[in-house]
Amino acid sequence: MAITRLTPETLGRFKERLAGLKPDSPRRWGKMQPIQLLPHLRRTFEISLGDVPVETPPATFWRRGLRWLVFGVLPWPKGRIKAPEMFFPAPGVSFEEERAATLGIMERFAAEVAREPDRPAPNPVFGRMDLRFWSLIHGRHLDHHLRQFGL
Repeated sequence: MAITRLTPETLGRFKERLAGLKPDSPRRWGKMQPIQLLPHLRRTFEISLGDVPVETPPATFWRRGLRWLVFGVLPWPKGRIKAPEMFFPAPGVSFEEERAATLGIMERFAAEVAREPDRPAPNPVFGRMDLRFWSLIHGRHLDHHLRQFGL
């Protein structure tokens, strides 16, 4: 499976897919509803951009190896592993406002990764990593959840 990073070049395709998400889109696996997905995606971007402070463990050799396996090699189980609660804020506004906020932060991230790909950014599980690696995480994460809703 080819993994598409979230970059300015791929942003449009991800935005098109996310535009297909409806409040009543059926999920193929898991328990998350579309209105829960949008703040979940947004929070991940907020963490990678440093908008939400998180404790960052040391980026040990083990963590660096594990993150490459998780984000670059291994298939992701569908609905079997849940991220920590900090990645699931409650929706604060309407579905369309949540989508707009998510699209906005995706655009901001794509601009930042183009401007400063080597900038260190926090990850509460895998330690500090650069925005280039976060672009891989975001691409894989977005694709996983968009497929979850048939997009």
